[in-house]
Formats: sequence, C-alpha cells, structure tokens
Amino acid sequence: MPVITIVTNVVVPLDVKKAVVQQLTAIFAEEIKTPPGHVHVHISDGQSFAFGGDMDTPAVFITVKASALQIWPDVRKVLIGRMVPVLQTAVNVVPERTTTMFEELPVENIAVGTNIAVFTKTPPISPNSLAVLTQNL
Repeated sequence: MPVITIVTNVVVPLDVKKAVVQQLTAIFAEEIKTPPGHVHVHISDGQSFAFGGDMDTPAVFITVKASALQIWPDVRKVLIGRMVPVLQTAVNVVPERTTTMFEELPVENIAVGTNIAVFTKTPPISPNSLAVLTQNL
C-alpha cells in the first residue's frame, strides 16, 4: 500500500492531476506488484514551495511511503526513472528541481481497512524495471 505525495508550487489543472494520478497508479502497481486499488496518490499543488529560495520556477517534492519490501533500492531507481518524466510533462519541471524521499514503513505499521498488511517475499523485477535500470549502464 504505497502512499505517494506530490507537493508542487505549480497550480495543476484538474484534468492533468487526474492523468498524473492514473499514470502513477499504473507505474506503482506494476513495479511493486500491488493492486492499483492499493496505490494512494495525493497531489498538493499551488503550494508556497521553493528550491534555493526560488518560488517562481516549477519545483516538485515527492514522498513515497511504503513497506521496505516494496521499495528496495533497485525499484526506487526504476520508480524515479518513470515518475520524473510524468511530472516533467505535467508541471513543466526540470529533473534538477525534483526531489524524492522514500520512507520505509515496517509492515506491522501498515493497515488496509482493518487488516494489517503482510508481505512474504520481494516480488520479481518487471521488464520495464530492467529497461530503466540498464539504460544508465
């Protein structure tokens, strides 16, 4: 059950937000092998947010909270490689003004409804993951 929070200083039209939510949901569902209904995306746009004191140039801060078993290091690289281009298009932000923070949650701290989540093993890497990982080699 990943929770993806996007904070930006750009005001994003509703139709663009909906498109970003759909794209990020699909990316996370594929990469961490979770049902799309378990992916949560929150977009907080039009915020007083700055990089280096500059509030006028588009900037994005992404927080991804999930089980450590879902966001291990190789998957983090893939997620960044797939998320940043989506946000570049949506809010016209350059990669250098995008920061991503991954927060690992112990599975005993994750509940869906009244059920505590239990993960038994790390899922296999997807073909898209391999493509993103190997493009930088």
